[in-house]
Amino acid sequence: MRSPIRTRRYGAGVIAATAVIIGVMVGAAPAAAHANLVATSPTQGAQLDTAPESVSFTMDEPVQLVPGSVALISADNDRLTLGEPSVSADRTQIKVAILANLTNDVYLATVRAVSADTHVVAYSIRFTVGDVEDNDVNVGRPIEYGQAGGSWTIAIEVARVLGYSGAVLSVGLLVAMALAGTPGALAGTRTVRRLTSVALLGCLLVAVGAVFNLTVQGPYAQGSADWTSVLRFEGLSATSESPLGVRLLIRLGVVLLLMCWVIRRRIPWRPTAVPLTAGALISYTFAAGGHAATGVDSTFAVVSTTTHVLAMTIWIGGVVALVVGGRSTLAPRPWAVVASSCLALVLATGIYQAARRVYPVDSLWRTDYGLILLGKVTAVIAVVVFAFWARRWLGSRAGGPWPVYAELVAGAVVLALTTVLASSVPARDDYGPALTATARLERGTLTVHADTTRRGPVTVRLEPDAAARRTVTAISATLSSRTAGVARLPVQLTERHGRWTSENVIIPTPAEWTLSIVVDDGTSPVVTAVRYVVW
Repeated sequence: MRSPIRTRRYGAGVIAATAVIIGVMVGAAPAAAHANLVATSPTQGAQLDTAPESVSFTMDEPVQLVPGSVALISADNDRLTLGEPSVSADRTQIKVAILANLTNDVYLATVRAVSADTHVVAYSIRFTVGDVEDNDVNVGRPIEYGQAGGSWTIAIEVARVLGYSGAVLSVGLLVAMALAGTPGALAGTRTVRRLTSVALLGCLLVAVGAVFNLTVQGPYAQGSADWTSVLRFEGLSATSESPLGVRLLIRLGVVLLLMCWVIRRRIPWRPTAVPLTAGALISYTFAAGGHAATGVDSTFAVVSTTTHVLAMTIWIGGVVALVVGGRSTLAPRPWAVVASSCLALVLATGIYQAARRVYPVDSLWRTDYGLILLGKVTAVIAVVVFAFWARRWLGSRAGGPWPVYAELVAGAVVLALTTVLASSVPARDDYGPALTATARLERGTLTVHADTTRRGPVTVRLEPDAAARRTVTAISATLSSRTAGVARLPVQLTERHGRWTSENVIIPTPAEWTLSIVVDDGTSPVVTAVRYVVW
């Protein structure tokens, strides 16, 4: 018969594993597309006299073209013949020649690509050739389909959840035991078996997550609506040859070797170099496919993020070891040094990553990423507080183990919010509050509204007040930026019910921009301007 203590320990192990996994899954969010469209040719909504020879899409960061994803569709839903797509040397522009003979009609061009942070982005542009109406095609401004979520992005997040959770339960626990395990834990056969079982469970989760990610990435990139495509391994070959696929295969190989090591060793956390090296490699495969992989200092950022993930994994893994094996599992002083070192690394690398991803400062509370980051900081503070009480419990052997359980729950929250941040658009890439300004006219005022001050597609609306509307006959506008070196960017306005609107503008770069407006009242045009910052 199992002793009550042993039963409680097994129950605690199940609770520990479940808390980490459920905590991360609750926090998982649909992946967001992070490569912004900054230019197209033809421009969105263009009305052309002659058919274009090619179609191109330009993004603000390198992307990987999804094979077979470039399409040109007519108003009758016919897919037209295109040449072989080409990608620029810096991988920011996708261009394809039009081989079909385009007649006067409405056309829709689409493309899908994988951004540097492994999220799939998809864009579409509509244009017309000749003097035809485009009302038959219900296509608006370029759409970033990767931001819309859906079942495939949820599947990708499940794979990421399995990977993070498994890393904590495997390499996190093993490294914590290697650095701070007590001789008593080594002598206790049952304790070693319990910890080994949890470590094997963690290895299994990492392996399953990597395989699942490999199989769903292809259909996810293609935008397939057929879930059976996973069973047919569609896109697996292309995924395996991509940078993401290589990282997933490295993760799978490392964790399988670690699993064999754990099975064959009586004490699987000795020598320390084995689980520590495995942890560093697995953490790298996470870091190299996230936000750290983009930007001017991407190499250092990947190293920083790898350290951040590994330190957090060891910290929470040590708490799992205490819950599963009891307070005699870790020596108080060595564990205090390990936990404090992990905390210092988490804070230092976290501050650096926040500085890269949060700009300007008010994006911290005006974007989803910033608010989630504030939540993570709060959770880290809670972990520190509970860790302080847990250290007192470990040292004095007095009081109940509630601080350790509370620290584990707070750690699971930190891990959950980390997963959400990995799936969210960074604050500096999402910040762009709407603009509303008022320009004075000779008679009345003109309200200028832009739905975003973010670079990329923007909807501009010009609305004269009642006094100005009685005399205004036409409005035209252009954008310019001395800082960006753009002398004139046309703004195509359409009047409807006294409002002039443009949904076809794509602002290519962050800078200070000037919206110059010419208001014609039938006698003498009035020129006014609105200056604002585009992020």
